[in-house]
Amino acid sequence: MDKLLMASHQRAELQCWIEALSEKYTIVFYDNLETIQEEGQEINNRFLLIIDASLLVDMNCINRMSKCIKKIIIVGDVLSPIQQINMIHAGACGCSERFIDKKLMFRAIAAVLKNEIWLERRIIPKMLKSIVDKNFASMNNKKFNHASFDSLLVLTPREIEVIDLIYDGIDNIEIANKLNISVRTVKAHLSAIYRKLKVQDRFQLIVYLKDLHVNRLTTM
Repeated sequence: MDKLLMASHQRAELQCWIEALSEKYTIVFYDNLETIQEEGQEINNRFLLIIDASLLVDMNCINRMSKCIKKIIIVGDVLSPIQQINMIHAGACGCSERFIDKKLMFRAIAAVLKNEIWLERRIIPKMLKSIVDKNFASMNNKKFNHASFDSLLVLTPREIEVIDLIYDGIDNIEIANKLNISVRTVKAHLSAIYRKLKVQDRFQLIVYLKDLHVNRLTTM
């Protein structure tokens, strides 16, 4: 991908991103989201869209945009953790402050292009908890037998126990206590799980499991 789409009321609002990223990418600027939606069929999944948060009327704007372009980063001023988490739930793939180092801009783009979520590290634990809470709310606390998923057959019974607890939002220390093993052993199991399921970290693991559950629900 060599083209980025950017949307803001005024080009100057995203000028620092435009100047930094134009070194590598062709930038296409829009002053509204409607035009992008109209061109949605042509745009599809080929491009990444950076949206100035001030352009968003509400979270539904992100949801609508994500239907025509899957890779979206929201850029704003002093976005709160709750705002960023809600933006991810609405369909964004990343959130960032407006003024950040150029290297971080390129890292954000690279992460989203690899289908990863881009958030400040301090927000990730809150994001994990929100996903777990939404899982329980949307599934009426229905428990799934992870061992019944074909894609998880590569895991050992002990690794299945670990992901059951991970999905419930339990940290490594509590997992170690529940399974009567050391924290070091928990970390070893997690490393093996990440490798087998081809995920990068705890966050991606929970998203991966959530997707399995949603797919299972839609076929019931």
